[in-house]
Amino acid sequence: MSGDPSMSELRKNWPLVFTSTIGVSVGTIGIYSMGLFIAPLEQAFGWSRTQITSGLLISGLMAVPLSPFVGALIDKWGGRQLALIGSILTGAVFAAFSLIQNSLIQWWMLWALFGLVLLGVKTTVWTAAVARVFEKERGLALAITLSGAGIAATLMPSLAEYCIANFGWRQAYALIGLGWAAPTVALVLFFFFDPRPSAAAPAQAGAPARPVHLPGLNVWEALRSWAFLKICFVTLTLNSLLIGLTIHLVPIFTASGVARETAAAVSGAVGIASIVGKLVSGPLVDRWPGRYVAAFFALPPIIACVLLLQPNIGSVSATIAALSIGLAAGSLMTMASYLTTRYVGMRSYGTNFGIIASLLALSVGLGPMLCGMVYDAQQSYQSVLFGGFGVSIVSTLLFISLGAPPVWNTQTPLEGESRGGADDAPDHVQSAP
Repeated sequence: MSGDPSMSELRKNWPLVFTSTIGVSVGTIGIYSMGLFIAPLEQAFGWSRTQITSGLLISGLMAVPLSPFVGALIDKWGGRQLALIGSILTGAVFAAFSLIQNSLIQWWMLWALFGLVLLGVKTTVWTAAVARVFEKERGLALAITLSGAGIAATLMPSLAEYCIANFGWRQAYALIGLGWAAPTVALVLFFFFDPRPSAAAPAQAGAPARPVHLPGLNVWEALRSWAFLKICFVTLTLNSLLIGLTIHLVPIFTASGVARETAAAVSGAVGIASIVGKLVSGPLVDRWPGRYVAAFFALPPIIACVLLLQPNIGSVSATIAALSIGLAAGSLMTMASYLTTRYVGMRSYGTNFGIIASLLALSVGLGPMLCGMVYDAQQSYQSVLFGGFGVSIVSTLLFISLGAPPVWNTQTPLEGESRGGADDAPDHVQSAP
């Protein structure tokens, strides 16, 4: 975008960041509303929690093989058209859940369709555009962008509970889907662009040209990188735990005697902490080694699991547990995106982060369904909570073991990062001095 060269990147490009933030939020409405629809669907159709949450797994499975392909399209053509079409279809398909009947096949088919249309609003679409525009303030810009998920996590529980209580669960699906998607479509039309020349919006014709050559690893090189594989593993396991706990927080709280309306409000603390986690971790990685920042933010789930193991959790403990989950969940999204740019570079960011996005999608379905299966089998979430200790500790150790990131030969290393080279680095990686 044009403007005074002395202006900060964020001041010059804030419309893009704001639009991308709202865009990220629309892709998470199915996740953060699910916990509020569990009880109404149980009462309406007699489905188990495993059956209800299996919809998220089906949606995630649709994205697993296709997210890298979508990332490749973004690398070549940009994400503007995907964002526009995806925003429209996401709202329409979510609203279509209002028509569901007592048929698990219909439920699963709708979630499969929802998983397909979500590809147009996945985090890769928004973060690829932001990451290409920003350099010095990339961590902060990505943190703000990914805060869209935190906005949805904050507002969705109370919004869904209000709509269900006042209009019924069917109307709630329609109101949330159409009401959330409409402003996103308007913002994309006017403010979302991709910095690649072939993908820029007409209104951005005066934007400064971005370099065609971007340093980094292609997808095959990335898949041979131990650092990237570690990031992938932590993304899948830790996010499965965090999303599983988030979806089941309201049932966990109500089982402890917390009123449903209060449980929904307390669950919104996940979103508030998620935003804080992103906005704190983003600037930190612009100043300190990202692997240590990521390791620190992988520890709060231990606090949440300890508190949720209490038989009669009070409102204060419930709020602290929700805040701990949100803090880790928010920072994980920022860390996954940022560490991908640092350890595999920007050459094929869309494709490489598409792999991360597919794992995020898989974890969104896998975590809640596994929690549901444990509850259906044991009528308790204790096994999940004890397992959370191990997931958190292993994630922390893997982040620390990443080592110093490569220094790409056309990049200046960000403040706080070491100038260490990678083993067996390709020609476009500069060795540490």
